[in-house]
Amino acid sequence: MYTQHIKNTLAILLIVVLLASVGCKNDTKKDTSKDSATDPLENMQGEEIAEVQHNYPPEPVELITDTVFKIDNKKYGYQSTQKTIDSSMVVFVHKAMGKTVKDVYLDFEYSLKPTGQDYKGGEFKISKHTFKEEFTEDYLNHSILHKMEFLGFNDYSKEYEYKFIITQPDTDYSYTIYYFINNLGETK
Repeated sequence: MYTQHIKNTLAILLIVVLLASVGCKNDTKKDTSKDSATDPLENMQGEEIAEVQHNYPPEPVELITDTVFKIDNKKYGYQSTQKTIDSSMVVFVHKAMGKTVKDVYLDFEYSLKPTGQDYKGGEFKISKHTFKEEFTEDYLNHSILHKMEFLGFNDYSKEYEYKFIITQPDTDYSYTIYYFINNLGETK
């Protein structure tokens, strides 16, 4: 009984598939005029775009962070601002599908201000050029300051510890830099 039910179901499915393939032939032609084109590589006037640009990040960034924490009942913290620099970027140009593609990687700048009760220093502006002694000029010209991370406050050395990543976009050339600010505002 069960086998007969499976045979009947398969026969019905086979008939439906055959009818669909024979009876549903579509002879209509798609005629797309330039005015109704939906190609993303064409502009609103229907003209083909010869160059495509991708920005990383897609929009300018200004991210303000205020962090506060306690160690042994002492209050510590830092304020930071991460901003894209419109005048500092790395651009890769290549061809794809007959188009010129520009990948634009915007560079970042960070403002750091430790705020502990014993902190006597000021605010620091950090860009990739802050680390010019560690890198060649050629590397800095083809890289961006990609990321900053606060690692914490070292209560033994009395230093605020940060980590920065400088990278050449679309490559494996990335470096981590550890940056320390003591309570007198001295850096290393």
